Amino acid sequence: MGGVILADDNQDLLQSYSIAKNVFEHVGSGTIKFVIIGLSPYILPKNDSEPLVAWDVKTNALVLEDYFKLCLDNGAKPVVVVLPVHSSLKKNYNADVLKTFRDTINQVVKKFQSSAFIDLLDVTLSNVRFQDKTHLNSEGAKIVSVLLSTRLYLKGILYPKDLCAADNEFFYVFAKYFPQDANFPNDDKPLINLVFCILACEDFNRLSKTMPKEECMDLMARVFSELTYSYLANLADVLPKDDFNELMNRIFKMTVENIRRKDKIKVGFYFDFSAHWCNDDLYNVFAKDERFDPVVFMPVDGWYNNQFDKNDFQKDAKKFKARGLNVCDKNRASFDTPMEGILFRFRPYPEFIPPAFKLANLKLKETLVIRACW
Repeated sequence: MGGVILADDNQDLLQSYSIAKNVFEHVGSGTIKFVIIGLSPYILPKNDSEPLVAWDVKTNALVLEDYFKLCLDNGAKPVVVVLPVHSSLKKNYNADVLKTFRDTINQVVKKFQSSAFIDLLDVTLSNVRFQDKTHLNSEGAKIVSVLLSTRLYLKGILYPKDLCAADNEFFYVFAKYFPQDANFPNDDKPLINLVFCILACEDFNRLSKTMPKEECMDLMARVFSELTYSYLANLADVLPKDDFNELMNRIFKMTVENIRRKDKIKVGFYFDFSAHWCNDDLYNVFAKDERFDPVVFMPVDGWYNNQFDKNDFQKDAKKFKARGLNVCDKNRASFDTPMEGILFRFRPYPEFIPPAFKLANLKLKETLVIRACW
């Protein structure tokens, strides 16, 4: 990929600069395309009893400028990266120190336009992804590598061919861990979703030249079945229509097969208010078959958070129960476990959908979502 990480255990920025200078003296200009400069807002103590020491702003800012000049003079793009840390360490970070740290980096980056700053500190990973407070384990490293690669792609530093490895590891890691593991800032999620779909299409086009198209389709179906419904809109924009329709057929066949294996299949009916319901007959088809467990999900906290509105919703829930329907009536926020099985969504309004029924939380391989209209 033409990049290099000049890192050593516990080195400071000046040591990193010295190593880079030595490396550049032994390679031709332009050989290294970019350099990742890892920074931390604190000098970390050797043991937990010692306090964190804030980043030396004045000294490190000058070293960072020299570091940027060194990289650019040798045809390499400097990329500052701040990686995630264990939650027990991050909670002790001082907000003012963090702001000064980030502001200082942004000022240097702004001064040198052919540079970049990738801040992953706000990415929240499960603590089981860390080896210790500051180091990721192998699983955590895979997750952050995918996220970092995606950011590098967005900034024009990496290209699809750099990420589309023959073994498809990029996509399997993405499908296995995203989006459920890493809680990255909300404004990044649509971009990462789109980039992944673009890269998937690049990979599909490349693989289709070296293996049968049927096998390519099966591979793509397995990868995307691990993701959520929220990826489909972007995929439809970048994949040719016939290929997209064929891929959807394969994915939904896999979904149906997964659901069929269950001893008891949950069938959910979700709607925003009772006027959208005219489905007793459909409900009863499932209720009469012992293989299915139908349930009507009814939010009872209303839309506008006033008691009059709530009373109407609660009365509707009682009427449904009186007709013999299995009703799950709770406040919207209480529907927090993603639905698995078959889900009918009747004209839902996006701003009112509880977390359990949002497309961003429903995996393609686990839930068959049917949007019902009339």
